[in-house]
Amino acid sequence: MNKTPVPSQKYNVYTPKIDFTWTDFDISPCTYALDYSYSIRDISTGTTDAIPGPSMLTQTNSDRTFEVLSVLIADVGIYEVIVTGTTPASMSPAYSEDLVIPLEVTNECA
Repeated sequence: MNKTPVPSQKYNVYTPKIDFTWTDFDISPCTYALDYSYSIRDISTGTTDAIPGPSMLTQTNSDRTFEVLSVLIADVGIYEVIVTGTTPASMSPAYSEDLVIPLEVTNECA
């Protein structure tokens, strides 16, 4: 699978939201659609949560856009936003790859 990299993102709590987008993975010459899932990993704790979840990060599947918005100091940290592309369940064997997008949430008002 070919994936288009997304630049590292930086967000400061208490500021207006930021958006960033990603593009569908390319699986040429195949033409079937991939299934996508989304998660966020907190680098400091090593925990991974599904998106959507209780987080400052939301995702809109229709336009491949993530939105970051927070007023919580607890959200400050280093994260990885992970988009996983998986071949359809009818394919055997199933195959998946991740696109990892670094996200730093800061508190520059402190």
